[in-house]
Amino acid sequence: MTRDIDARIARYSQIGYQIDHPGNIPYKDNQKWVQHALAEARADSAMEGERTFGVLVNGLPVGYLSYAPLNARVAITRGIVFTQAVYGTGVARIAAEQVLRDVFASGIRKLQATYYTHNIRVAAWLRALGAVEEGCLRDQVLQHGRPVSLKVVAIFAPEEPCH
Repeated sequence: MTRDIDARIARYSQIGYQIDHPGNIPYKDNQKWVQHALAEARADSAMEGERTFGVLVNGLPVGYLSYAPLNARVAITRGIVFTQAVYGTGVARIAAEQVLRDVFASGIRKLQATYYTHNIRVAAWLRALGAVEEGCLRDQVLQHGRPVSLKVVAIFAPEEPCH
């Protein structure tokens, strides 16, 4: 795959530099945008047990993924964000696969995610990770002031073989 990319995930607290919340400043570069997103994720981490992972490439932040358990068997994604600089490179998939290993090693058997129904790239990416559709939430959120629907998908832990 993309073995030459120095991509790794890190627990939010292990990213190794201070992230200052820049407020409503427009970003001219992707690194500042990711720093802002990580800061917001930390501020919004009100769900008990939530885990947030920064994604670093060559030591620079390029995204983050987070999830929170709903119960002992089911968790939900709380944020999946990547900069355009890593679109199409495989970095997002590598990071997601690492986070999925963490999710399933914790005993969670199902990770649920939602995405805008019109976002075909995210739909394809989630399917490639093994997501299966579970339903649709009609007019669930606003995007640019208009109601949009969300698809609900789930990724299940690998099943143990029957003996």
